[in-house]
Amino acid sequence: MAYDHWIADSVTARLILGHVIGRYCGLRIPENDKPMAFYPGTYRDAFASRLRGAGLAGATLRSLRSWAQQRLAGWPTDISTLPMDVRYEVHRLQPGTVERLRAFAHSCGAKVHDVILAALARAMAESSSAYFPRSPRRGLGLGTIVDTRPGADADLSQSLGMFLAYYLVHCR
Repeated sequence: MAYDHWIADSVTARLILGHVIGRYCGLRIPENDKPMAFYPGTYRDAFASRLRGAGLAGATLRSLRSWAQQRLAGWPTDISTLPMDVRYEVHRLQPGTVERLRAFAHSCGAKVHDVILAALARAMAESSSAYFPRSPRRGLGLGTIVDTRPGADADLSQSLGMFLAYYLVHCR
């Protein structure tokens, strides 16, 4: 199944695919006993406590700070010459790799996602000088997707929709 984040998030894709596979294969999947729902009102309703007063003011300040930091990140001098193809590879990890990665992240007071983002930043920084040869900026900006469902005021575990945000990390 392929889906576009403009339309849905992975939770929505999982909910729909679970129903499709369950019906197609004649399986009884316990999750399918709960009805799927659309947005509980509006996005503003689902995140009401975060979109008023101090929460909204804090979000505005964080957005402005993030914008200012990203202005320090380098931009390619001629983006039309950069390879823009998309590829992927599948690799099998050695048994125990995920547990070691979780333990390492925990020892750093971080999450696995943070460790992977840091590794990606390190790998990109080592090769980015080729893409930014004349840039006076010395930073690297990375964006990552965040699932906002856990921060909602309503239970969105069975809701169809797109409940994603992003945050930017600026690396020197």
